[in-house]
Amino acid sequence: MNRRRFLQTTSTSIGALSLGLMGCAETTEAPVETPATPSAVIAPLGVLGVQLYTLRSLLADDLEGTLRQVAEIGYRQVEFAGYYDRDPQDLRAFLDDLGLAAPSAHVPLNVFEAGAGDALEAAQVMGHQTLVLPWVDRNVYASVADYQRLAEQCNRFGEACQAAGVRFAYHNHDFEFDTVEGQVLYDVLVQNTEPGLVDLELDLCWIVAAGYDPLEYLNRYPDRFTMYHVKDLNAEGGPATVGTGSVDFPAVFEGDEAVDIRYYYVEHDNPADPMASIQASYAYLRALEA
Repeated sequence: MNRRRFLQTTSTSIGALSLGLMGCAETTEAPVETPATPSAVIAPLGVLGVQLYTLRSLLADDLEGTLRQVAEIGYRQVEFAGYYDRDPQDLRAFLDDLGLAAPSAHVPLNVFEAGAGDALEAAQVMGHQTLVLPWVDRNVYASVADYQRLAEQCNRFGEACQAAGVRFAYHNHDFEFDTVEGQVLYDVLVQNTEPGLVDLELDLCWIVAAGYDPLEYLNRYPDRFTMYHVKDLNAEGGPATVGTGSVDFPAVFEGDEAVDIRYYYVEHDNPADPMASIQASYAYLRALEA
């Protein structure tokens, strides 16, 4: 199931505090490759997290067992993409027992448009510091005027989050980097959102897929980015296990010193073996560190 369909089928349960989500590519990776041994060494990244959308097929069958495996790999943070009909109080208690924190969660556009009341209440219980808008329909948001309107919406969502004591952030795909009417749509969005209200979660796979160097944008807007989706790009233009694709992670991590990246979430949209993918990604990133 791709992210758009996942959003459509799960976001209706937000009233029951099941935060449905997202929208992304539909490429399915071949069986998990073994990442190459890193040839570069970087400074330690610190705490690593995983975007749980990666594991949605496993979580739907065994949420508790899957989260336990995530913790056993070594991850200490998770970013939610739905609560799978679990009560936030119970889920938070289980995370605490595992030594896992959930600094952020993805929340679909229609929930923000409706005021995000339940999502904000759940954030208080779960300990989410940021709620992230993960996806917008490229057929609805396609022009400069559309992105100016989206920026206004994001500012309002940021105000609502701020009033509840949490942050709001926007997560990119590749299509936000389309050039329309002589302007890159992502620039329109960033330049028309308030830094005090709207943070940015940079998906490293999708910005590279769009043909841009992540460092170009990190240096252009150094005060805006607070989170990464650490995701690789395969030869077909889709997501890959970290360390098996074309994203130059050492260059990004060495060159982002001026940017306050607080959270590193490993992600793969459609892995053939989700648990093997996040395990290989974790091993690659730890081997990359000095």
